[in-house]
Amino acid sequence: MKYHYLLPHFFLDTCDFYQNKTALVFDNQTYTFGKIASDVRKLASYFHDNRLSVNDRVVIQTGNVYFTIICFWATLMNDGVACIIDPDYSAEIFCKITESLSPAFCFTSLDENWFQENLTDYSDQFYFNSLKNENDLAIIMHTSGSTGTPKGVMLSHRNVLAALQSISHYLELTEHDVILSVLPLHFDYGLYQILFSFYHGLLLILEKNALFPQRWVNKMNQQNISVLPCVPSIIQLIDNVCVQKEVMFQSLRCITNTGERITEKHIALCQRVFPNAKIFSMFGLTECKRCSFVPPRDLQKKCQSIGIPMPNLSMWIEDENGNRLGAHQEGELVVSGPTVMLGYWKNESETLKKIKEDFIGNKILKTGDFALMDDDGFFYFLGRGDFTIKWKGAKLSLNEMLRKITVLNSVNRAHIFLHESQDQEKQLMVCIESDIAQDDCFTREILSIFPAIQKPSYVYVTPRFPALSNGKINKLETEARAIASA
Repeated sequence: MKYHYLLPHFFLDTCDFYQNKTALVFDNQTYTFGKIASDVRKLASYFHDNRLSVNDRVVIQTGNVYFTIICFWATLMNDGVACIIDPDYSAEIFCKITESLSPAFCFTSLDENWFQENLTDYSDQFYFNSLKNENDLAIIMHTSGSTGTPKGVMLSHRNVLAALQSISHYLELTEHDVILSVLPLHFDYGLYQILFSFYHGLLLILEKNALFPQRWVNKMNQQNISVLPCVPSIIQLIDNVCVQKEVMFQSLRCITNTGERITEKHIALCQRVFPNAKIFSMFGLTECKRCSFVPPRDLQKKCQSIGIPMPNLSMWIEDENGNRLGAHQEGELVVSGPTVMLGYWKNESETLKKIKEDFIGNKILKTGDFALMDDDGFFYFLGRGDFTIKWKGAKLSLNEMLRKITVLNSVNRAHIFLHESQDQEKQLMVCIESDIAQDDCFTREILSIFPAIQKPSYVYVTPRFPALSNGKINKLETEARAIASA
């Protein structure tokens, strides 16, 4: 009989081996691997007694708290499907998601203390005996929904294990590392910091969010942080704190970035604040976790690249007929490997658009992103499928315009969109996040980047873009503010 290695197997193995070692520091409290395993078994016993069945969904909308971690592992221990969702979802989106998932249990922020109040009498002797194999559904992660309704991405045990192994390999993670995470747990980038902790037996310092950067920046030295997962907005926050006082981060060996492309400006900030740390610029989609990374030794000369495929994955460029393209030819980015998702939850039509199979049954992800590859095998992101538009009678690459705008020292981030007004008049709008106030000189500098006959209709400048909880730009809210300001 084949032995199937599932996510709870390494969780239990690590908790047994490192029983008395501190696994987590959260809200000024420490938790050992043994304590966490005991609490997980208690909640798993509760789920079992209340008839949580194989593949039943458990919605966890409790945010970055200890209970989220316990609930995630207890769900998997019962062969359930863990669904960690954004606590900041509107009531409308929350209802749509829960109606689709039909969860057996649903926990929200109101249930944060439910564990302590209800499970003290439950046994921590729950025995994990799974009916699943590694290709079965384990987690449903939802896309950010930055441009619409979030989609549920179905991930198997094998998907997650393969991603853990590959990312751990190139980051060289060990049980001696200490990770500081301010990322939300409903964001796969945040959830994987939890998974790394239990996969390697390393210490995780978890914050509720990225607010109060002075507090968690101080912890970086106090806790000897060695790995710091970032997005560009977090890099900016750290720089703002470090400008106010000189701080040295001797223990930090590794900075990672994904979610949004790290710019040359952000790289320079990291190198100034963390001169001893390697910077890993990474690229991925929720549908396959991670695609590629730029090795730190190549970052200076390949800073515009999304990198090379990570271990266990293949990447290539295809034309509209499915033919593979060579170097310097633009086409759709395609990914194949064990991290490619099972599909979208209850959305077969979108799944069929995205997921194909090769002649031996390997899953292939059609990303919908346009890219090209250089002679060295490094890939370059050119934009989403809708990032080349027709504007004033000619094609315009919005991604190329964004690249030129974001290299300006005065620009932190930028977003461009095409707005159609009620009278069907189209307007090209440029949104700029900048620390300087908008004036005619700054506006002219932005306009000069565009071709003479394709100038944007309006330039909107703000000190801070509204953000989703994962740090990405809230594009819908940004666009609404720009339209209202025009």
